[in-house]
Amino acid sequence: MSIEQFLNSYSESYPIDNSIALSSFDEKSIESIIAKLKDRNIAELLKVGDREVCKSILKHIEFGRIISVLNEMKTDDVVDVMGLMNVDIRKILLNENKKTMN
Repeated sequence: MSIEQFLNSYSESYPIDNSIALSSFDEKSIESIIAKLKDRNIAELLKVGDREVCKSILKHIEFGRIISVLNEMKTDDVVDVMGLMNVDIRKILLNENKKTMN
């Protein structure tokens, strides 16, 4: 499957099927796909993807976009995803969240 085929069929497929399909791509292709998906689509993939797919997705989300993607998710899903992140990134995100709450 090509990147274009993946993106064109994304909305017609279940999130789990998209996650499985995404796992067949190399890192450069995943980076390209993530750059073209909407935040809510990335959030869907993070909710259903296995650990390795989620880590790969997180590796390719620009830091400034992570909060926007997490805002598309329920709290328990956010906690699961943050558990896959580096401790330093978690601290930064939590500090950013505190700033926006004040």
